[in-house]
Amino acid sequence: MTLNQESFGHHRAFAERMRSDPQVQQCYQVAGAWDYVVVLAARSMRECSRLGNRLFNSDDNIRRYETLLVFDTIKTGLTLPLPAPQPSRPQDGRS
Repeated sequence: MTLNQESFGHHRAFAERMRSDPQVQQCYQVAGAWDYVVVLAARSMRECSRLGNRLFNSDDNIRRYETLLVFDTIKTGLTLPLPAPQPSRPQDGRS
């Protein structure tokens, strides 16, 4: 979705609304043509439509949003495949 006005206050207000809604599962501020990607949970298309109206259409500062339906989950996960941090060595005072 994209915002009409992009001030710090507008972004903060949008983020607070997304954090407070239990049907918003994930929300990411992104670079590019869109300002945010929001992952919602809805039981039906009717509920998804109502949710979009409540969260996005009722907000005058939201310029546009697009709905993408998930037909199949291929892979999910939030872990990062990074090596574990190594403990730092104590300094012995020598140069």
